Amino acid sequence: MPNAAEARALNEKMWQVNIAFWDATGLFVVACECGDPACSEMVELAPHAYEEARRRPNTFVVAPEHATTGVVAAHDGHCVVELPEHAEAPPPERATTLEFASHHFRALVAQLLDALPEDGREEALRLAGLRFGRQLAERACLQSHVDAVAALDAVCAAVRGLGFHAAVREIAGDTVVIETPTCPLRPLVSERLEAALLDRGMWAGLVEKGLKGAEADEIRCETASCLDAGESCLVTVRLRALERSGA
Repeated sequence: MPNAAEARALNEKMWQVNIAFWDATGLFVVACECGDPACSEMVELAPHAYEEARRRPNTFVVAPEHATTGVVAAHDGHCVVELPEHAEAPPPERATTLEFASHHFRALVAQLLDALPEDGREEALRLAGLRFGRQLAERACLQSHVDAVAALDAVCAAVRGLGFHAAVREIAGDTVVIETPTCPLRPLVSERLEAALLDRGMWAGLVEKGLKGAEADEIRCETASCLDAGESCLVTVRLRALERSGA
């Protein structure tokens, strides 16, 4: 289990996924940052409340029952404590599948998924994925292109710029296959298969931002090999605009 600084680093990695769920469902959950190696608690709060807590290097969000010392603020459902002995965790460098695969990551994602209502669940996952993809595109400063081939190359370059690997493997008519051994959400899909809907939405959001004039509802993404150890994920993107660009 992570200490306070490690839990903070994990929550930082989950920030954009959390924001995507917040936009779609109003749910934002972080791992308790109390520093107890045996802790596996999750804390639900609003994004602005977590943003406020993380502005200071030694303040951490914890479950109320874990706020035993250094309490800075107490709220309904969470407390903010000051732990001077912990330096703020540095931002993670290049993200890898192994970095994302942790007990707390899986528990946090499971809580996000379990909180989704059955009614409209698939659409909520798709929308959360779209928002996540759009946020990744903005973070990577992805520029839009009129030509579909250039757009898909730019999408893969943007993903690589974020520390993951992705490359166009094949283009045929209106279909493009992207190969990605370190897809950003692969650990999530490996943990919960239904998260593939979130993953497909993410790729649709990226393509929408990369291809000028594209609409997310026109983009169909399918994924394969996510659960095959040692194999790259294959993302199949189908978009009629590809034919119009002469791909």
